[in-house]
Amino acid sequence: MRHVLTAFIMRNATVGYCQGMNFLCARLLTCLDEEQAFWVLCQIIEELLPLDYYSNLIGVLVDQKVL
Repeated sequence: MRHVLTAFIMRNATVGYCQGMNFLCARLLTCLDEEQAFWVLCQIIEELLPLDYYSNLIGVLVDQKVL
């Protein structure tokens, strides 16, 4: 897990590491090898989630209000 998350941080320093990525990474590693998990994590965070979800944490604030 450390290898995947460190590689992601090096690839995308703008996002960096946010709490909760470890759960996503751990789930990916249960069915994928490290390289595949890295690329899937990149796609999820960079393509599927809104750009400002991690960069300014507005997504976290929105999610908390919904709950």
